[in-house]
Amino acid sequence: MPPPAWPPHAGCSSPWRPVRDGRHMPRAGIRGLMAGLRGGSAMRIALLLLLLSAALAGCRALPDPAEGATFVLVRHAEKAADHPQDPGLAPAGQRRARRLASALGRHPVVAVYATPLRRAQATALPIARAHGLAVTPYDTANPADFAGRLRAMHDAGTVVVVGHSNTVPAIAQALCDCAIGPIAETEYGRRITLHVRPDGRVTVDDRREP
Repeated sequence: MPPPAWPPHAGCSSPWRPVRDGRHMPRAGIRGLMAGLRGGSAMRIALLLLLLSAALAGCRALPDPAEGATFVLVRHAEKAADHPQDPGLAPAGQRRARRLASALGRHPVVAVYATPLRRAQATALPIARAHGLAVTPYDTANPADFAGRLRAMHDAGTVVVVGHSNTVPAIAQALCDCAIGPIAETEYGRRITLHVRPDGRVTVDDRREP
């Protein structure tokens, strides 16, 4: 019987540990590797250490709800002129998307949301791939409702939301219950980070990057 599927971001508390090829190693197997290190030959010890390293490589701690949740909201990156209604990203936008993924590389990202439009999906995809996630589409018709669902679903970790100049401020305002300035049509470097503590207090970091 194959091992149970590894849930996204289940972390080290699970009875199964991921390895790089997608299979899983139970705790008992790891304990067996540790026991095998005692009294073995140099070759055997080296092999066991290699297997142990592979078994632990994918292990990461669960985000702690006691630390609250962080919501990172961005507008899609620079759009191309390849389609009048649903353009993709221009080369500059593709570079920006990669930079954003790199900037969030060490964050405990647990979910990535983007509108169904190509430019938003293309901005979100590098972030999602970097964390082994899929991009979840969302509807922008009711920003307050979407913000409420975000807060209800995520009490820990970092959640990335990619939207548009006319939707990101509204979602941010609903998340923090505070004033957020508009995003100009020519502005692509805005990043709004909201840290929601367990007691409901919200810290806002609203920055503009080149």
